[in-house]
Amino acid sequence: MTWAYELRDARFDYGAEPVLRIDEIRIARAGITALVGPNGSGKSTLLNHLAFLAWPGRGSLRFHDREIGAADFRQYRRRVGYVQQKPYLFHASVRDNIELGLRIRGIDQAARRERMQKIIREFDLDAIADRQAHGLSGGEAQKVALARALVLQPEVLILDEPFNHLDKTFRLSLEDRLREIVLRDAATVILTTHDQFLAQTLSNQVFSLIDGHLLPLAAMNLFSGRCSGDRFVTGKLEIAIPPHLPAGNRLAIEANQLVLSKEPLESSMRNRFQGRILRLSDEDLWIHVTIDAGEQFHAVITPAALKDLGVSIGDAVWVSFKSTSVHLF
Repeated sequence: MTWAYELRDARFDYGAEPVLRIDEIRIARAGITALVGPNGSGKSTLLNHLAFLAWPGRGSLRFHDREIGAADFRQYRRRVGYVQQKPYLFHASVRDNIELGLRIRGIDQAARRERMQKIIREFDLDAIADRQAHGLSGGEAQKVALARALVLQPEVLILDEPFNHLDKTFRLSLEDRLREIVLRDAATVILTTHDQFLAQTLSNQVFSLIDGHLLPLAAMNLFSGRCSGDRFVTGKLEIAIPPHLPAGNRLAIEANQLVLSKEPLESSMRNRFQGRILRLSDEDLWIHVTIDAGEQFHAVITPAALKDLGVSIGDAVWVSFKSTSVHLF
């Protein structure tokens, strides 16, 4: 595997306040990487660095196998398309906003018009193409900002909460388009989202940011508590953990590590909890299952697995997982 970015020993501070601590992160080239976490976890800070807009207090960064310093940021910034969570649109028409980047990059007029009209059609922006951007709704502005970034055909596309304000039809269309540019153009896509299920199903890599710390997984099951011997105690459950793990006050389990069954399994899995199904949802060919077993667990299974399991909302179910599948921090 080749890497678009390799970031090591990075420290981001706002004044005396630490915001982000990253020992190492490697982001695959020609794939989709999702950063998941709550507000204030450091996602936007990391994106600003990857977009060559902000340099951390310390750390090293490699981009496409080349060591990058703060002095290099300006030249590399042009290789990245960045759509921020609250994108800024110029006081001009939708058409002019989309065309501006092409004009700045010296694309000739005929090529500009062709690329601009193509993406206007693809994003269904014909009806608003001549409207002033400052009068758009949140969803319309998000579409224009996405179109403005994609029309440049960047090597790296960075999207901060790109699915906010989008209706379901366009959201699914955008997911398909992101997969397409990875396959067709070998582009690297990096996005942030609060939606753990979306991250799991759309992305090749998923990282979680929690309290400024990076975890190499989608922390759909995240619990607070304390370590006591070979157990992690949440106050509601005691979860078996490997004895060699360093102690921590947070525990995470990936959703695809949970095994659901109607009866307790005879297996080597040390963690088995009985609960009831609170929620079932069908999302992009996967079934997302929420179970209350003292703590809430979130599992991802296939429709065929759900059919074989034969359960519905309110039914009792067992949740099992190996002690080695947990992460402590």
